[in-house]
Amino acid sequence: MRMACHCKSSTLFIECNVWTSAAEQARKELLSCQAQCPNLLSCGHRCSATCHPGPCPSEQTCEKKTPVRCPCRRRKKDFPCHEVQACAAVLHCDERCQAVKQQKEKEEAESKKQKEEETKRRQQQELEAFERKMAGKRRKRREPTTADVEKLPWWKQSTWLTIIASVLFVVVSLALYVYIV
Repeated sequence: MRMACHCKSSTLFIECNVWTSAAEQARKELLSCQAQCPNLLSCGHRCSATCHPGPCPSEQTCEKKTPVRCPCRRRKKDFPCHEVQACAAVLHCDERCQAVKQQKEKEEAESKKQKEEETKRRQQQELEAFERKMAGKRRKRREPTTADVEKLPWWKQSTWLTIIASVLFVVVSLALYVYIV
């Protein structure tokens, strides 16, 4: 006879006379392929029993090693799965974990302080650049050079204006003198 095993992963060939003459317990053994059960337990591990009829044993019997870490995740130790599921496997931090934690906190505080100082320095530089931009450049008033004076029209140059005013005054004075005399 051709029959599927309990886990349905293999096909077994059993002689008919052996099957019919076997007792109930012997029939269960004949239908076992003797391989590990392929079903997964609720804990996530594979059933450790050989091919068997009915449901798999509960996760409280799972003996697979499961790693457990301390709260800071520095230390690691393997415990049986059923102890981990029952929350009986707890790994506490030791003195070295505390020292590492304090060192890490100290380094974080220093890096935070450096970042704050860097931020303040950048802000100060930006403020100074902004103030320089807003103040503008202060320029000295310069005295006009002779080249600048020559470029001005004759009526804007103070020397020509003085000469013309003087000549005009002399002409008007002479005209009045001649008119009066």
